[in-house]
Amino acid sequence: ERRAEPEERPEPVPGNPRRVYVGNTPRDLDSDVLRDHFAGCGTIVSAKALRRGCGYVTFETEEEAAGALKLSGSTLGEREIVVQPEMRRPRRRRPARRAAAGAGRAAGAGGATGGRARRGSGRAGRRRTAASDDDGEEAP
Repeated sequence: ERRAEPEERPEPVPGNPRRVYVGNTPRDLDSDVLRDHFAGCGTIVSAKALRRGCGYVTFETEEEAAGALKLSGSTLGEREIVVQPEMRRPRRRRPARRAAAGAGRAAGAGGATGGRARRGSGRAGRRRTAASDDDGEEAP
């Protein structure tokens, strides 16, 4: 049995310089309370409290975001919060999938519709009788 080796996680890179990460927040924190806590730092473009115990605050300028870092260690909802510049992990590149031999759809197998007739295409819904000819008229 061959085990896949654990993939290395890409190193975080700086994110939006106007956004700060706020960690160790109460899980029931409202975004408006988060906004109010940082209001003295400058003009807030957005404040988002997540239920995971963290949030993000975006300021109008990089200078305002840098000033917000001073609130790290302050108390919010009886918890000592951590304020850091936003960091992002680059997306991992996934290896290209190789199709197995014989996999895929045979020609005429229906393509993207999975072999079903598509609604509203062609002459779907028209009735033909043995007496009708190919003039395109519908049967009564």
